[in-house]
Amino acid sequence: VPANFTVTARSTIQLISTSSYVLWYELNSDWSGATWTMRATSTGWVGLGFGGTSLTNGDLVYAYFDNGSLQVVDAKSDGNSQPTTDTTSNVSNIWGIEIDGVLTISFDRLFDTGDTAGDSVVNLGSQGDFVWGYGDTPTAVHTTSNTGTVNIALSIPSGGTGVSSGGFSLTYTISDDNTEISWSVTAPTTGWIALSFGLGGSDVVYGFVNSSGTLTLTDAKYSSSTLSDDATQNFIGTPSGSESNGSTTIMFTRALDTGDSDDFVISLATNFQLTYRYSDSNSDTVSFSDAIISTTSFNIKAAPVTTGFTQLSNSGGFKIYYQLNDDWSGATWIISGHTTGWLGIGFGGTSLSGTDMVYGSVID
Repeated sequence: VPANFTVTARSTIQLISTSSYVLWYELNSDWSGATWTMRATSTGWVGLGFGGTSLTNGDLVYAYFDNGSLQVVDAKSDGNSQPTTDTTSNVSNIWGIEIDGVLTISFDRLFDTGDTAGDSVVNLGSQGDFVWGYGDTPTAVHTTSNTGTVNIALSIPSGGTGVSSGGFSLTYTISDDNTEISWSVTAPTTGWIALSFGLGGSDVVYGFVNSSGTLTLTDAKYSSSTLSDDATQNFIGTPSGSESNGSTTIMFTRALDTGDSDDFVISLATNFQLTYRYSDSNSDTVSFSDAIISTTSFNIKAAPVTTGFTQLSNSGGFKIYYQLNDDWSGATWIISGHTTGWLGIGFGGTSLSGTDMVYGSVID
């Protein structure tokens, strides 16, 4: 089946790495959850525990192949017995492959699934316990000696927390193609918040959330002590905002170079001045004279190279996966399909006739 695809890098972060077990995560678009990828030297099972100190106490996801069928189990363990399956499974988009004695599994899960009985809450940016494990027999998860625990904080890809001081925090993430930046800013106020980019701070984004919970966000410029709205509002997608417990959070995305002469151009891996302000009196009326203000030097890192395999196609039981090599000059390709005969993939054509092709089969 001919199809057009774009091979991209992902903002994937390695969380655990041992000689026989590796764990990566990739935040979803609104940072409410992640894709988790586990890889172990095992042909049995592989698992990940959230919030516990061992695989015998806490929230657990483990996976294995049963006669070629992938099983991913959302479970709870409360003692030295096999974990019990949760009433509600809160994992999705499961994928797995076993090749050359290595088991690789990925799944999506929210940080807060709302399942208070079965699942632990993962707090982005805060220290938390993660338990890893693998073994030969899926019915003996609780007895494995191949296990370990780490206490670590999940960071934002491509730079993570840029500022964290006195109840104010600023985080960012870079798009896969290194052209867009998403900001999340939280301040200890129920009034307005503003960010100024570049020396002099003439490029400003300010916003507030009103009493009805509605966000007002403005792309503006600041000159001669006067704040005026830009003719073009250069936000990508729909900004979001909320108030909770006396703090306001605003999230928005902009291009590193908007093409607007009123906007500061952010160059990757280059220091620039960033100034943040927020209301000192919980007011939604923006006044830079009524503000807590601080200036810092900022340096934005590029999005990292993808780690693990990315699913490129899933059509009629035929699946294609790829993994970029270190310098992005090539890839490892995996193809699978419901056949005991041959499989093939063509590059650059619209059919397998008259095109560049790789095919293969397993001879019994």
